Amino acid sequence: MKTILLLEDDELVASVVKSIFSKEKKYNVIHFSETKNVLSHIEKQSPLDILILDYFIDDGTTEDVIKLLKSKKPQVSIIVISGSIDDEIKKKCYDLGVNFYLQKPFTAWELKGIIRNQFFSTEMYSNLENASSIIEALSTALDARDSYTAGHSERVKDFSLSLYDELGFDDEEEKRAIYIGSMLHDIGKIGIKDEILKSERKLTDEERLEIEKHPQFGYDICHDIKSIQKGAIDIIHYHHEKIDGSGYPEGLKGENIPIIVQIVTISDIYDALTSERAYRSKNSIEEALKRMQSEFADENKINKHFFKAFAHMILRKHYDKIMFEHI
Repeated sequence: MKTILLLEDDELVASVVKSIFSKEKKYNVIHFSETKNVLSHIEKQSPLDILILDYFIDDGTTEDVIKLLKSKKPQVSIIVISGSIDDEIKKKCYDLGVNFYLQKPFTAWELKGIIRNQFFSTEMYSNLENASSIIEALSTALDARDSYTAGHSERVKDFSLSLYDELGFDDEEEKRAIYIGSMLHDIGKIGIKDEILKSERKLTDEERLEIEKHPQFGYDICHDIKSIQKGAIDIIHYHHEKIDGSGYPEGLKGENIPIIVQIVTISDIYDALTSERAYRSKNSIEEALKRMQSEFADENKINKHFFKAFAHMILRKHYDKIMFEHI
């Protein structure tokens, strides 16, 4: 049962709101007429899914309620009901983090519709939070299989998001796809035998072909998980594709490789080159970038413009760090 907390000092309005939900067993409406009771309810971490409050309560402290709830339970939706038509008050409410401003008088279907939509939003928020926990757990499980690649997915994620910003892109859906896709890009390696994955020698051609199955394995694992969007699935599936068509598993070329995948590919190559391996030492930052230039950018295997921005970003951060360390 969902808990709706109502802060309203007008008993008539309160009774109307309660009657709207009284016939539906899925809602439990708790009514308070004073803000101190609501503040206490929030502080005690008592059940609360949605807060409905009148902005103009006689004690004048409704803003304290909104601020406290946003700090304690940011996922809880807040609906303000008010008789005011003042746009400044409405703006102030939204600035405080209110989800919806409903002007009096309102109808039962208006309030019900808003409540239904807000519950949908909070459930989506919860699902995304749960998905993030699962993603981190899967990534950690993969890292635990191979000490040489521990932290690889986290670093690829950080590099990729930084490069996305560096290139001037700004889309929250794409950023989330990069976050999830980067963290899970190697998840298919769970299906690779330990003797191949953890080998301390250079792999044979046959073993290399086995390793190259991991993007397809990753796709097979993740493509039916509803909380993982298509962009993230593309990253998992295509992060070893190359612009000239020499990559795997599909041999995609040029613009057929999504931009966010190209970004993650560059980050993945860089982190692999600058990480220690059982069969070789890690490259320095400068060595890794030189190799990426000659073996990948010059050979048209990665996006040259993206690589140039990536190299500038890495070198800037590296030399900034050196300078700050000596100040």
